[in-house]
Amino acid sequence: MNVEFWNLLVVYYAVFFITSVYILYKLTPDIATKSERTAFRILVVMFMVYLIVNLACTLQVNGVIFPPRSVCYIIGFFSLLTVLLNGVALYHFIVTRFLMPLPFKRKYYLLFSAIPLAVMVFCMIVSLFNGMVFSLDENNFVIYGSVYPIFPYIIIIYYVGIIAVLIYKFIKSSSYVCRQQVITSLGAVCFLIVSIIVNSLFYAVTTLPPAVFVSILVLYMNMQEATVYTDALTGMNNRRKANEFLSGLINGVSSEKNMYLYMCDVNDFKKINDYYGHDEGDKALIMISNVLKEAIGSCDGFAARFGGDEFILSCIPRDSESDPPTKLIDTINNSLASACKRNKMPYSVTLSIGYTLCEDSSKSLQDYIREADEKLYICKRNYHEQGGAEVSGY
Repeated sequence: MNVEFWNLLVVYYAVFFITSVYILYKLTPDIATKSERTAFRILVVMFMVYLIVNLACTLQVNGVIFPPRSVCYIIGFFSLLTVLLNGVALYHFIVTRFLMPLPFKRKYYLLFSAIPLAVMVFCMIVSLFNGMVFSLDENNFVIYGSVYPIFPYIIIIYYVGIIAVLIYKFIKSSSYVCRQQVITSLGAVCFLIVSIIVNSLFYAVTTLPPAVFVSILVLYMNMQEATVYTDALTGMNNRRKANEFLSGLINGVSSEKNMYLYMCDVNDFKKINDYYGHDEGDKALIMISNVLKEAIGSCDGFAARFGGDEFILSCIPRDSESDPPTKLIDTINNSLASACKRNKMPYSVTLSIGYTLCEDSSKSLQDYIREADEKLYICKRNYHEQGGAEVSGY
């Protein structure tokens, strides 16, 4: 092959690498939660390492560069390892983004993540002595061993796990935006699987770098789109989503088809920030958001972070007598108490909650928020008058 081809190949890899650096630079705190950003950074960095190793391997296999035999073994070893690690990193990111908190014990997640990786790493290390995965001929060209054909299937294990996570999220989620993100993520993963199969059948065809690159771009755009309607810290709906969604609900309320609107405020939240620090305050907000999302799951409800330590909820009652508005408030505060105990918080977390009945579609969302806020302030005042004792909502 001519020099122009190899120059073009280097430029091709350089574009992927530079774009990856740019994505890392643009991964600001307003995009997704901290844990999601960390998992995504790991994915992008692993891809960048893979690009470097894969380019070196391609140049070495095609006789463009002639490194020492020991370096050739290192390149061959890490060219396979980084492919596997990219699959692990992608699996970790998808789980972090779509499955937290885990619906099963963390040890099962760790076992699923570690066992295929450990098996393949062991085989690759042994291969350095017996060539079962790969070896080098007298010209330092790679020769694939008898165990190599199972390598793509081990990688695909992680992608099967990713597909299972995405299908589970699609079934469980009632959010249109979330389902759209699941579908696009699923498409990117299927594209990667096809690329891995093509690479395993035709060794000379290098389709994986662009496939991984496209997948990273899709996931990055998903996170950017989610910021329009999602609070970056808690992963809840944000104020914009609340205004749009609840305004639509209120347009359809009536005396026969009503709903309750709740405004929530964290009691003594400033003290948590001042005494324990803002990181601990963030942890408290995340815990509260998880409790609120779980609580409204029992009714046809909606939850959003309205700003700071304020949250807004809606709940459509099944029966006003058997399902009074205070039932949700009691559920929330009881769940918060359990969550504090379970997480061994050095403080208690309670909410002051005001609510109003929405049954007149001629009134605006802001009118109902104002009514719920007035009840919230009464609840807040009673909380302070009673010396911080827990009080019921109004």
